[in-house]
Amino acid sequence: MMASPSEDPRPFGALTAPLRLLLHATALYSSYFAFTHLGVLEQLLDSIIPDLFGGQSQFLTMNGLGATTATFAVALLRDLVPSLPLGWLKTALLSASLPYEFLITLLYWGLRLYDPSLVVPPKTIYDPADPGQVLRVENVPIPLAIDASLHGFPGLFLLIEYLAFSRARGGGSSDRHGNGDRGRKTRLAWCVAAGLAYVAYPLLEALSAPQRLVLYSGCLAIVLAASVALEKVHDALHGHARGPTVQSGGKKRA
Repeated sequence: MMASPSEDPRPFGALTAPLRLLLHATALYSSYFAFTHLGVLEQLLDSIIPDLFGGQSQFLTMNGLGATTATFAVALLRDLVPSLPLGWLKTALLSASLPYEFLITLLYWGLRLYDPSLVVPPKTIYDPADPGQVLRVENVPIPLAIDASLHGFPGLFLLIEYLAFSRARGGGSSDRHGNGDRGRKTRLAWCVAAGLAYVAYPLLEALSAPQRLVLYSGCLAIVLAASVALEKVHDALHGHARGPTVQSGGKKRA
């Protein structure tokens, strides 16, 4: 993902600590709300997902929500007990969950606006007098609060955490480190994109193998482009310049 974000100590002066705590607590409550309302979603869809192998973990949304929950749980724990050495864990979770949720948000809302049946299976209505007779197939309206807590708020909260309360470690990096960072971005993006091959969505059932390959490649490009763009925005907000680095001897190298 982006260059490893460490915590910016006081980006908002005296308000930094309470604002950070508010963000982390709100994000965790949003995740709690989403998890506790999955039953409502299953009833609306007449879903048998919990009885299938893998259950809800088949879906990219649930994997992303789990990563987001872990990120903010660790972040909130650091707020409450600052002495705990959990900075590296929070950084690793944020670096993994943000591109994941960015892709989920972009794909979900883009496809939902285009054709809701591509991401939410439509509901089949049968004739009560003749159970084998289909009356109609209709899209299922998902309550906005549940929809947003699953597909909107996680990405938004992670974005705020990264842009407002995190800063890239070090002003610059050597070519070796820079190449390593690009390699990590590529590997992470590929894992996120390839993860679509193992989740259950109506969209994937409608695509042929070549079309799926195009989709996976597109997701790979989206995650990489988003990582670079967010890193540039972050650096602009925090005044970072990725320029010469200081070597061990105290000399700068271009």
